[in-house]
Amino acid sequence: MTKEPSREELSKALTAATKRHIAPIFRVNPVKVAIHGTKGAIQDQGTITFVKYQGKCFGLTNGHVIGDVDRPRADAAFMLALDKHTPLPGRLIFSSTPRDTDFPFDLAVFLLDEESITRGGKLFVDLTNESCPILESAKYLAVGYPGVLRTENNTQSVHPIFHIVVTSVLSSDRKLVFHDEVPASAFEMRFGGISGGAIFDIRDGDNYSIAGIIFEGRGHDDEVDERGSATDIWVYGVPLDTRFIDRLLDHVSAAGGTLDLQKLSWQVNITIDDNDHSPTQ
Repeated sequence: MTKEPSREELSKALTAATKRHIAPIFRVNPVKVAIHGTKGAIQDQGTITFVKYQGKCFGLTNGHVIGDVDRPRADAAFMLALDKHTPLPGRLIFSSTPRDTDFPFDLAVFLLDEESITRGGKLFVDLTNESCPILESAKYLAVGYPGVLRTENNTQSVHPIFHIVVTSVLSSDRKLVFHDEVPASAFEMRFGGISGGAIFDIRDGDNYSIAGIIFEGRGHDDEVDERGSATDIWVYGVPLDTRFIDRLLDHVSAAGGTLDLQKLSWQVNITIDDNDHSPTQ
């Protein structure tokens, strides 16, 4: 029988996992950024998760995070909050909406330049699991960057991390469901912006592995996206393993896509504070 990890062990795994493998992703107006920097220009923030598979580096988020922007244009381009606000160093190779009924739904995948991401202080998770069994009643860690918590301090942007330990209640090859009761006094729940964040299997403490990508988090009322009074929460995700990526890349190939990458060169010099400002469960 697997021993349940202690709160201290969960916190330790959280510290190791959160900052290295995810980042805020958001839209900006390139002209406004060129003139004024990114302060006040951020739109539609979500979270992107960094994954490496067979030598290729990918950034995974949700289709609803990128909306209808499939490539940089005059009024909208994507940026990441690394050690600085950085134009997304790569290109979109796949996207789908929540309405897609086949595979996969509500997902956006970018092919990324590894050097640009690691130079910005982040690391890619090596995806090695052929399958990703989610155990019922086991604890998992969901992490992301809520845009509602973002603040500005002169030329420094503050991007607090939201994290929550949740219990698996249902899993399939398309959908993961997690639920937990959370005392209202524990912390303010902020889900807006964690879409695209990572779900980590933390049963082995420091030896964590990635289990899925978040596509929704909410309180006990369907219409509530962010609230400080809910007594329980739900987190929904897409399972992530090598079979999932293989199938996704088959879709890219069938659509005539390639995995060629052209690097971007411009940079925005606004520094980032991504310290963990949110209290733990």
